[in-house]
Amino acid sequence: MSLVTLRTLPGMKIECTHNESGATFMAATPKMYNGSGDSFSGTDLCATSLGVCATTIMSVYARDNGMDICGMTVELDKEMNASPRSIGGVRLVFNMPDRGYDAMQKQALEESIRTCPICLTLKGVVQDISFRW
Repeated sequence: MSLVTLRTLPGMKIECTHNESGATFMAATPKMYNGSGDSFSGTDLCATSLGVCATTIMSVYARDNGMDICGMTVELDKEMNASPRSIGGVRLVFNMPDRGYDAMQKQALEESIRTCPICLTLKGVVQDISFRW
């Protein structure tokens, strides 16, 4: 069985199903391509995957080291290159909960995301990552 099944729908929308769990979400063609733009585009999903992966890696590190990051939020933006049309950069701002982390904990949490598989895969994409403590 495949990992994900994509099914095209009217209005240039795409239903994405995770086959193991049955979880679904919708993607949409961006307005610049005469789509609705009312959901994630492929490049939105790529940038979002970077944020999800980095957050997952940090969450695992925090759990394994007795730190609580519950309530952390991440603001994510992407910049597109014009030609060829591609993702030029992704900006991630990690808003950390007030837990009284010491300097070593902060450094370790910040460094933990550098092992994120998507961070490593998107080497040619500028990754502007910052933290608000």
